[in-house]
Amino acid sequence: MSSQLFAQELLPFVENYNKSNYQGDNQIWNVVQGNDNAMYFANNYYLLRYDGVKWEKYTLPNKTIIRSIMVDGNRIYSGSYQEFGYWYRKDTKMHYVSITKGKKVFNVNNNEEIWKIFKFNNKIYFQSFNGVFVFDGKEIREISFPFLVSYCFVIDNQILIAS
Repeated sequence: MSSQLFAQELLPFVENYNKSNYQGDNQIWNVVQGNDNAMYFANNYYLLRYDGVKWEKYTLPNKTIIRSIMVDGNRIYSGSYQEFGYWYRKDTKMHYVSITKGKKVFNVNNNEEIWKIFKFNNKIYFQSFNGVFVFDGKEIREISFPFLVSYCFVIDNQILIAS
């Protein structure tokens, strides 16, 4: 007994969206998937949320560009120009809580923008070009370096910083 099998290589299903679909800006800085299975996009002045059917668009209270986002539980952390905090979903809408509001976190002379957010040892790290801000859930501590920070990575249970 013999049988013949035929295979066809198919490309994975991809759906493209343009800014007229989501009514946002051209540039996407960061993308994450939330614990609610929705996709979140740092889209210049907007946090975009897409659940597969509907697009939602949110702005920061200070209207600055959102450069980075990260998921931790039910929170979507975001980093911006001299601002970072988190978003949470309540009553079908996203709400923003600033971690830095009212605190003297940023040096006025430095144009700090948060380019990357990551979690390490139960603390949230917000990376700018001038250093790293560490949030333990209550306090913010700044770690400055004598060089510009290009990237931060957690590898083998340590933080590596590239300049």
